[in-house]
Amino acid sequence: MSRPESAETTTALLAALDEVAGLRPAAPARKASAPRWLPVDPAVLAVDLGEDLVEIRLIAEALPLPPLLSAAEAACRAALADTPWAEAALRLVVVDLDVSALPG
Repeated sequence: MSRPESAETTTALLAALDEVAGLRPAAPARKASAPRWLPVDPAVLAVDLGEDLVEIRLIAEALPLPPLLSAAEAACRAALADTPWAEAALRLVVVDLDVSALPG
């Protein structure tokens, strides 16, 4: 799998997840002192494309999780459809819960 193909697939996965309200990629926050010229969106660090496994780390901004993860899975599967990862296992890992998801 070529690097451009990986980059395109990662971009497609992130775009698909943008359509799922209540979840966001678990990307490191940019510091105010970080250079603005860096050509990489930190969100790409939340996506790992292995030969047989696609893993995406997420932060939940809403509850309950099962319908959010079902929507994310459907969106990601659609983004992977015509790629070398179409048949790969998809692992969505919620690594954090945003305080905005909690009542009160």
